Amino acid sequence: MKVRNRMKFGDPEDITRPSEEGRSLRLPFAVVPLALAGTPREPEATTAHELIVRLSGNRAKAWGLDEPRERAVMLHAAVERLFEVAREGEFRPSEELLIDAETFPGAIPERFDRPIVVAGSVLEVERAGNSMDPR
Repeated sequence: MKVRNRMKFGDPEDITRPSEEGRSLRLPFAVVPLALAGTPREPEATTAHELIVRLSGNRAKAWGLDEPRERAVMLHAAVERLFEVAREGEFRPSEELLIDAETFPGAIPERFDRPIVVAGSVLEVERAGNSMDPR
């Protein structure tokens, strides 16, 4: 049996500081093992987490992003990163993702260039290559 988790997203929060060159978002989310979701043990098994996403000003300019598109790019990158983390099975309380020319070189990924809303969304993700069955 594969280990599966349910992730539920909160409202993304703009945490950009006035002196910051670029933009920052905080994406809160909660994780519960799918086997405990909807059971009386769900509240005690649920853990709170956050992903801080930082978009460099240079990357935003190079991609020609306006404010709404910056937010969409940041949220798409955040969800993609959280899928990776969920497959690895290691959720830290807080993690940071930087979007700059080094981490995302070249043109804007097509999958990032469309509107997205995550607040209130629920995803179920299975851990890669990990089974609770020792056979």
